[in-house]
Amino acid sequence: MRPVLFFGEALMDQFYDAAGELQSSLPGGSVLNAAVGVARLELPAAFCGGIGGDEEGRALLRLFDRERIDHRFTVYKKDRATAAAEVRLDAKGQPIFAFRRAGCADESVTPDDVAEIDPNDFSGLHCGGVMLASEPGASAQEALAEKFYDDGVPVSFDLNVRPALIADKQNYCERALKFMIRPQLVKFSRDDIEWFFPGEDVNDSFAAMHQARRGALTVLTAGAQGSLIASGQVCERLFAYSVAVADTTGCGDGYAAGLLRGLFSLPDATAWDELTAEQARWIGSGASAVAARVCEKRGAIAAMPRFRDIYGANGTHQ
Repeated sequence: MRPVLFFGEALMDQFYDAAGELQSSLPGGSVLNAAVGVARLELPAAFCGGIGGDEEGRALLRLFDRERIDHRFTVYKKDRATAAAEVRLDAKGQPIFAFRRAGCADESVTPDDVAEIDPNDFSGLHCGGVMLASEPGASAQEALAEKFYDDGVPVSFDLNVRPALIADKQNYCERALKFMIRPQLVKFSRDDIEWFFPGEDVNDSFAAMHQARRGALTVLTAGAQGSLIASGQVCERLFAYSVAVADTTGCGDGYAAGLLRGLFSLPDATAWDELTAEQARWIGSGASAVAARVCEKRGAIAAMPRFRDIYGANGTHQ
């Protein structure tokens, strides 16, 4: 099988304790987390994004090799730093992010950097909302997605809003909403929806987005409250698994990885807008199982489960 191409941010997550002391520095970034998740679920993955010429960038390259992620398409910006995110956990274990990204390698990727990528070398493209927050990365993502649309290769998009990165909310919302119309899969969280449409009913906003996307596969995650999967006329509610939560960093990325693993297991991966209720439940249950496993450990990538942890020897969810 051809790999799924993951386009977006790769950075170092710097975890601080309540006293402000640095506890650990680990590879992260929503798109990178999802790429590792997919690779561990035994789906081939490739990464395209900006990597700096510093020790942090070299650590990311070692991660790619260790996780068997194809990084031939990675954009090396030797004169720039690798981006970082300071991560502090609130009382509920929810991560609070502060980014060091301006002028760093990941947001400096240009349309020219992705011009030679051939969508037909891949099974699909996965990208996210972080790259839409600034130029030239936003234009690079839009140009790359357009190539995949033109060649009929599926595109997946995880909104994953990071308000700390957004200087102009109105401009970002307009751009992101326009981008979300075309992908074969769009995933967003309850927090994303509430930030985009403050004061509106989350379920109504979800239904409106699914309708605007003409029935294309649309997914809403709501943490312990479960998730919604809408495809064509089918809409299924999935319960979340009950686990002892250590850290929710990367749970949504794990869910995205589980979705992609399930979708690319279907006989026809282009029919994502025609899932049966049974298919939607099976895919959503697997994605929920991945997210639950991620919650149980600290550090998104360290917590990403393996195929055997989710599907076991007989291919069923554990």
